Amino acid sequence: MTHNRRISQQNCDSISSESAQSCSSVHGHSGTDGSSDATRSYERRKRLFDIIVAGVTLIFISPMMLLIAAAIKLSSPGSVVFEQKRIGQNRRHRNNSNGNTGDRRNGDYRGQPFNIYKFRTMRSDAAPYWVSPSNPDDARFTPVGRLLRRFCLDELPQLFNVLRGDLSLVGPRPEMPFIVKKYTEREAQRLLVKPGITGLWQIKGSRRKFIHENLEHDLEYIARRSFWMDVSILIRTVLFVIGSKNL
Repeated sequence: MTHNRRISQQNCDSISSESAQSCSSVHGHSGTDGSSDATRSYERRKRLFDIIVAGVTLIFISPMMLLIAAAIKLSSPGSVVFEQKRIGQNRRHRNNSNGNTGDRRNGDYRGQPFNIYKFRTMRSDAAPYWVSPSNPDDARFTPVGRLLRRFCLDELPQLFNVLRGDLSLVGPRPEMPFIVKKYTEREAQRLLVKPGITGLWQIKGSRRKFIHENLEHDLEYIARRSFWMDVSILIRTVLFVIGSKNL
């Protein structure tokens, strides 16, 4: 299985026409000013919530992050933080003359590229853009990295991405550029909103699956998203991690 595997038509069809219409309203194209105002209000509250939660969390967990950094540095050669280019929200959503969505600034990416931060969990000689590990015994993992991955602690540096505005706490997971370039129009709907650290894909899907295999969960989130849904997903994510139902 490779990253550029297409989402099956059956999974795509599992998203209702109502969800598809809701996706179009993300950018205020629903035809009603009230809906557009509600969306803008939600996004402002969501951004404020992201900044407060990410900032306060970083203050409280900074000692733990220093310990993790020391463990990574002492246990294996290489950098402590792993950076990888991902594709974020398409902030200049438009229709080209051929009907395809695109972005004047970002070409085939259709979204805004940014560098995502993670604690390094794999050997320094592992290929940075390759198939994600699908089992805890993958030889690319370092001993410390295997533990970090199991409890999602490798994701903690992404709180800095949240403060920068690259990510939200909740949203679709951002993909790598070479995957986004091969998106179908339906898959490209994931770029309508800001990507997140966690989402429905985390609590309903699995990290054992590739990101594009959780498309139906991302489109469901885009169609139904609200402030209280975001709070619910965050709480359920914490419970998910504590339960160790992860890679």
